[in-house]
Amino acid sequence: MKTEEERLLVLQMVAEGKISASGAANLLTALERAQVSGAATGEERLQILKMASDGQISATGAAKLLAALDQAQTDEPAAKAEPARWFRVRVTDLTTGKKKVNINIPMSLVNVGMKMGARFAPTVEEEDMSAVRKAIKEGVRGKILDAADEEDGERVEIFIE
Repeated sequence: MKTEEERLLVLQMVAEGKISASGAANLLTALERAQVSGAATGEERLQILKMASDGQISATGAAKLLAALDQAQTDEPAAKAEPARWFRVRVTDLTTGKKKVNINIPMSLVNVGMKMGARFAPTVEEEDMSAVRKAIKEGVRGKILDAADEEDGERVEIFIE
């Protein structure tokens, strides 16, 4: 996991005397903000940390660089995407590929759709349903779940379009 690697690198810099504890705290805060906002990828964050570790930039400079990436992302105009209109659930037979269920539900009725989908796929793990709920909340489009139930010979796919 990138965040653990980042934290370890910051702790290593403190242990080696490259940065102070307060510098580490500021840097960890900036890293967390960059991760939460998605301003910088894990690779970009690690590169910035390695620059600080190698002495190319200070911990304060690294924190400022992460903050600048965060600011650059928030300054970009958000693309106005049309909201998703359909929640689709498709259940197919694994051996024949024949569709058993194909339900298209308007997004305005998605809670009903989630309950219906749970009835058709009782073996779908709660983790998968949590991922579906999260994708809906975040406005993700496309296939958000593809689960195969080998025991019943069914594949459940959920799309947001």
